[in-house]
Amino acid sequence: MKKMLLGILLSIFLCNDNAAQELGRNQMFHGGFVMSTGAKVNGNVKGSPYITDIFIPARISVFENKIFAVKYNAVLDEMLIKTEKGEEADSYALPKDGRQDVTITIMSDNKTYQIFDYINDKSEKSSGFFVLLNSPIASIKLLKKETVRYYEERAGTSGYDKGRPAEYRRIGDSYFIKINDEPAIEFSTNKKDFAQLFPKHEQEILDYIKSEKIKLKEESDLVKLGQHLNQIK
Repeated sequence: MKKMLLGILLSIFLCNDNAAQELGRNQMFHGGFVMSTGAKVNGNVKGSPYITDIFIPARISVFENKIFAVKYNAVLDEMLIKTEKGEEADSYALPKDGRQDVTITIMSDNKTYQIFDYINDKSEKSSGFFVLLNSPIASIKLLKKETVRYYEERAGTSGYDKGRPAEYRRIGDSYFIKINDEPAIEFSTNKKDFAQLFPKHEQEILDYIKSEKIKLKEESDLVKLGQHLNQIK
């Protein structure tokens, strides 16, 4: 069993003859991070935890000249990679505590995911996958957190209240800013609150937002704002 699994992983994940080692039945070390078996999804729940229902072609930065099939589970914050001939049950996940310089770029639209430390809604430091809205080498990064929420089944309380089945529901994305080496934090879409993140340039940023009619809920505007922030830092 171990030899069979290792053979599959070698054929899929290795781009050259560099040394690799098996770390257990469901783990593989290569490129500086561990790939582990993805969690199973309950197929009886309405909706989908994935941003895309199918695996789509993508490039992973540490594997040159190789195309992978990936999809992002926004409930578990997990990036799955499908084995070459396998089904979803045979997919493997990139761990969130792996190398944070690794990028996953979707080939159809160049959407780029990267792992970053961030402050979660419990005010705790965590790690997760974000969509980059500006350059991965920028000092100030604007990030998007894609979100799907799981709602448990609710039984009806009367003949009029039929209850609801368990479901996965896509909800609005949230936006974060990462300044230098600090963990990313979710930012307010209030223009004054956002400008206060940069005390030395607060008025300049407010003037720019006003003159360029920047909306902090519009991704195209955030891309433009990100470019400006990295010019004045």
